[in-house]
Amino acid sequence: MKETNLTEAFCEVLSGISMILLLVPLLDLTGIFSLDKSLALAGNFSATALAGFLLVAYVLGAAVVDAVGLAIEQFFEPLLPKDPVVTDAERKKFWTSVEEHVLRYRDHQWTYYSCYRNLFIMMVPSGICWVILFGRRFGWCVAIWALVAGVLLEIALFKSMLTLLRIYRLITKDIGSEV
Repeated sequence: MKETNLTEAFCEVLSGISMILLLVPLLDLTGIFSLDKSLALAGNFSATALAGFLLVAYVLGAAVVDAVGLAIEQFFEPLLPKDPVVTDAERKKFWTSVEEHVLRYRDHQWTYYSCYRNLFIMMVPSGICWVILFGRRFGWCVAIWALVAGVLLEIALFKSMLTLLRIYRLITKDIGSEV
């Protein structure tokens, strides 16, 4: 039986919340559901509602956002940096000599990388929707500030994502190249 990994669960919930943060302005802009109603519902949250919200966020994150993230990553993978390059011999040596704690650390790096990847991907359409919504409701000066904040967040997520991917690959390379 697989042990419960709170880091993975947290990242799935966070990815699901990013999906919800896309749906809220999208539904408001299309007139299906009002942001005012969303805020009214948020004001009446109970512990049961919070548990339900987190469960929905987890399912959305695990089932929808991860699938979208993996599909988009496969498309853009050739554009990602390849350093450090891990040879087949290093990969084989890694799998024959890796210790359990190193493997758990490596898995955590992948979990964080996939979480940042999902947030990076979901932030693009979500940011566009929120900027349009803010422009319509509060004026375009507020929308410009939201746009600047979104671009800065995207840059931070992208740099963090690449750093985590590099750490993930370095673990395999370092263990695999030990004499």
